[in-house]
Amino acid sequence: YDVDGIHFDDYFYPYPSYQIGMEDQSTFATYGAGFLSQENWRRDNINQFVRGVGAAIRAIDPDIKYGISPFGIWRNGVPQGIVGLDAYNVIYSDPLDWLQDDNFDYMVPQLYWKFTGGQDFGLLADWWASQANGKHIYPGIAAYRADAATYGWSTRYASDEVPRQIEYSRATSGIQGNVFFRASNLRPNAANLGLSDALRTTFFNGKAFTPYMQHRGAFPPDTPENLTATQSETGVFIRWDPPLTGFTQADRFGVYRMRSDAFIPDSRDMTNDPANLIAISWSPEFVDTDALEVAGRYFYAVTGVDPMGFESQETALSEVVVANVGTEKHGALPISGMGLYPNPSQRKLQISGHIERSSSLLFEVYDVLGRRLATPDVGSGTYSPGLFQFTFTLRDDSGRRFAPGTYFMVVRSGHAHKSIPFTVVR
Repeated sequence: YDVDGIHFDDYFYPYPSYQIGMEDQSTFATYGAGFLSQENWRRDNINQFVRGVGAAIRAIDPDIKYGISPFGIWRNGVPQGIVGLDAYNVIYSDPLDWLQDDNFDYMVPQLYWKFTGGQDFGLLADWWASQANGKHIYPGIAAYRADAATYGWSTRYASDEVPRQIEYSRATSGIQGNVFFRASNLRPNAANLGLSDALRTTFFNGKAFTPYMQHRGAFPPDTPENLTATQSETGVFIRWDPPLTGFTQADRFGVYRMRSDAFIPDSRDMTNDPANLIAISWSPEFVDTDALEVAGRYFYAVTGVDPMGFESQETALSEVVVANVGTEKHGALPISGMGLYPNPSQRKLQISGHIERSSSLLFEVYDVLGRRLATPDVGSGTYSPGLFQFTFTLRDDSGRRFAPGTYFMVVRSGHAHKSIPFTVVR
């Protein structure tokens, strides 16, 4: 499974009332030589575990992000004015050690308290940001404390508490985002005093990339090439070529659009304005299905983004003047803009395109001799109109990896079919 990251919650040594006593005394007697105390040995166990997992992740896939959400108070009294459970001495976790590890990427301290008091959100957020050591800090916010279903009508947060915490995080240097616990408390009908609507309409109302990780390097991918934008019966079809050179490779792309009837916009100004980002595509094409105004003059640009969030320079602009379109024809394959990415590929292909009408699709893979090698069940099925995308692992129906060479991805719908070649490399 091609994950983007590995994340741990704060389960290390047990919390009270299950706090560990002397259950590991014999183990400490066997393995604790060189430690001044059993407590230091316990913390070292956790530190070695955290560092070992980070090294294993980096060895398997350097593009995977690695982070943990520890208890929000490191030590009682740190920073001054903070009172609470001492995670350093009670559950033996030392997140400051983890932040020194080059394989560690981000921390999500669980700041599940309001402003003011002995667990002041602002004091704790500032302190964690000051300890980052170049890594990302995403304060955890207690959405469950805003929802009457999990915290009661009379004891839940005030309606402005979570919005204030988001605004504070965004205004604090060293904080790159927030994480909310938990998703069920942000459902549309949750009794959370309008928090779900505020997140959707105010705080997260546009497209955005994940923050770039400076500690992972500073080389953005090369610029995509050969951008084209053409109007079809289902929208504006945008296609580009991913760059095959550079220190890093883009694994997703930003699609920008701007209307400008009177002049050609500056491409850098256009892509520097996040309001113009209309899509993040994981393949080198996109169909803009927004209701664009007839006779309007629209400009498109594309950037590449690597797994660490570094964005390339933008392509040259591609222009479309929207015209009336005719009626679609139902005799042809009901797919536009189908593409395979990356191509050439080593392990996996992303297959994507745009379905113009409800259709049943069958995907098959053939070699150059015409032998059918695989029928990707993950992609075959009935589709509704709109974008589709799935990932095919480069193995035949018997589970064997494809040898280097040329193959063909064939999609069928009724009597219509289309074949796209792709190359497997090692």
